[in-house]
Amino acid sequence: MRASRTVLVTLLASLLLAPSMAHAKVAANSCTSAATMKLVRRAGPVLQRMQAGRYVAFRHRSGNWTLCDRQLRGKRALARTALFLPDSKQIGLTMSAQDGRCVALRLGPTAGKTGPSVLALDVRQPGHVSTELHPLDLNDPKAPVVKVALSSTCLLGIAYRSADGTPHIELDTVARTPVARRQIDLSAAATDGDLASLKLDGDNVSWTDAGTPITVVFPNTRLKPPLRNPANAKRYKTIAIVARWTDSSDTAPFTIDGAADLVYGNDNSAAQFFQRATRGYVQLVGASGPVPDIVGPWTLAGTTPNVPNCTNRSQAINDIRWGTPDAARANGVDLAAYDLVLVLVPEIPGCHRFPTGLGPDLTLLSEPGRDGNNRTLAHELGHSLGLGHSGRLNCDGPFSLATRCTVVDYVDDDIMGDGTPGFMDEPLNGYELRKLGALTESEMAMLPVGATGQYHLAPLSGPDDARKVLFVPRPQRGSGPELTCGIDPLTCILHPRMSELAIEYHPKQGVQVRLVPPLGPLQEPTMLVPFDSGAIAGHAGDTVTDPGSGLTVRVDAATPTQADITLRTP
Repeated sequence: MRASRTVLVTLLASLLLAPSMAHAKVAANSCTSAATMKLVRRAGPVLQRMQAGRYVAFRHRSGNWTLCDRQLRGKRALARTALFLPDSKQIGLTMSAQDGRCVALRLGPTAGKTGPSVLALDVRQPGHVSTELHPLDLNDPKAPVVKVALSSTCLLGIAYRSADGTPHIELDTVARTPVARRQIDLSAAATDGDLASLKLDGDNVSWTDAGTPITVVFPNTRLKPPLRNPANAKRYKTIAIVARWTDSSDTAPFTIDGAADLVYGNDNSAAQFFQRATRGYVQLVGASGPVPDIVGPWTLAGTTPNVPNCTNRSQAINDIRWGTPDAARANGVDLAAYDLVLVLVPEIPGCHRFPTGLGPDLTLLSEPGRDGNNRTLAHELGHSLGLGHSGRLNCDGPFSLATRCTVVDYVDDDIMGDGTPGFMDEPLNGYELRKLGALTESEMAMLPVGATGQYHLAPLSGPDDARKVLFVPRPQRGSGPELTCGIDPLTCILHPRMSELAIEYHPKQGVQVRLVPPLGPLQEPTMLVPFDSGAIAGHAGDTVTDPGSGLTVRVDAATPTQADITLRTP
C-alpha cells in the first residue's frame, strides 16, 4: 500500500518584497534572461526547465528546484527549494500553477530506485514560501500516477495506483490554513480510465468508479451517497462539536478528523449507518452541505465530572446543556439552524463512557479512543430521533400463561438494543423504521383486531415494496404476566402503552414478535416476546399467543427470502 508521508521542506527565498506595479509589467521571458540564468546556476547546473502560468521551474543536478516568478526581477524573482529528494534524477513530468497562490510539479520515478511524487509549492506570500513533497509508494517505481490536477482554490488531486495495484485519489490543500488531506480508496473494479476522469472545479471533486459517476465537495469526501435518495427523505441538519473542559487535563480529547470519521466518514459511522439501515430515508447533513458540520475545539465552561463514580454527573450534563449554546454564540454559530447537536467531550476519569441523549436536540459522547463508539453514537442519535430501547421478555413459562416476566434490556440485535459488532449490517427493527418514516405503505400491513389467515413476510432487507411487517392492535394492552424491570424502568412503566404487536422476519434469527407502543414523540421501548418454545425468534412449527390481543402467531415455513406465518384469533 501507499507509503503515506509528507516531507516538509523550506525554501531559500529571495522574494522579500511584494511586487510593484512596474515589476508586474516585466517581459514574460525575464526568467530566461542571461542575468537571471546566471543567478539560477548558482544552485548548480540546470538539467531541466518547466513552465506554467507566470512561473518557470529549473531542476538542478542536486535534485533541488529553483522557482522563478516572471513578474519579478533578479534575485527577488527566485525561490530555491532546499529539498533533499531520495533520488536527484527524478525528472519533472507536468507542471500546474494558480498564479499568485500555488504551483504543483509532478515528478516521475527512476528505474529501480524511486517511486513517483508530487512537489507542491505555496507561493501566496513572496517573503514566505513553503513546499510539500507528496511521495506516493516512495520505494516502488511501479506505482503509477495517472493524473495530477490543481484547482482554482489550490486543491491538489493525485489519482494513482499503489504498488499492489489498488486505486486511490489523494486530495490535499496547498495554499490554505489549516492544511487538510483526504485519501479516497476506489473499488477494485476501478480502471485507469476512472482515475484519469478526476476533475477539480474549485472544491468540487468528481471522478468515476467502475464507470459510476461520483461528485463530492472537499473536505467532506468520505460520505458515500445513499443507496436510495427518496423524494420524502428526512434530512436532519447535524452539527458535531468537539468540546474541551475548562478544568480538565483533557485526557484523550477528540480531534476534528476523529470526529468526522465517527459521525460520517467511514462505513461504521453514524450517518452511514442510518443511511444504510433506512435505505436513504434518514440522512444526516450539514446546515448547507451534504454532510454534518464538524466544529471546534470549543471550551465549555462548567464542572468537569472527574470525581469517582461520577457523583456530579447530573451537574456536568447541565453544564453541557447550558454551556454548549454559550460556546456556540461565542464562536458565531447559530444552533437553531440544526436539528441534531452532538457534543463530543474528552475522556472523563471515573465516568466510564458518559454517553447520553439529552433530548431531541443534544447528544453527548465521551472517550474518543474507545472501541464501540460508533455503535454508541448511533444508539444515542437513535434516541435523539425519537427511538427507545430494544429489549426482550424472559418469562417463567409460555408468554400466554406466564405469571412473571423479567425485562432484559439491550439484547435485541438492532442498534437500540445491544448493538452487536455486526449491527452495522443489520437494519433497525420494523417499528423503528416505521417511526422514522422509512417504511412505505406497501411494506407494512395494519391488520384489524381478530385478524386471521396466512401471510407472507419478506426480510426487512428484502425487495422494495414487499410486505415486511405486520402490526396488530392489542385491545387489552398491559394484560399478561407481571413485569420485573431491568436497567430501564421505562419498560415496566410504559408496559400498559404497548398497543400493538409487530411481526417481522429476519433470516438469520427467525420470525420475531414485539410489543410496541403507539407512534409519538416519546422515546418508548420495544420488547421481544418469547415463543412457546422459549426461543426469542420463531422457526417452522413455533407458536406464541399474546394475552393482550388473543392472537396466536404460528411460523409455517421460512426460507432466506420469505417466511410464511398463520395468524389465528379465537
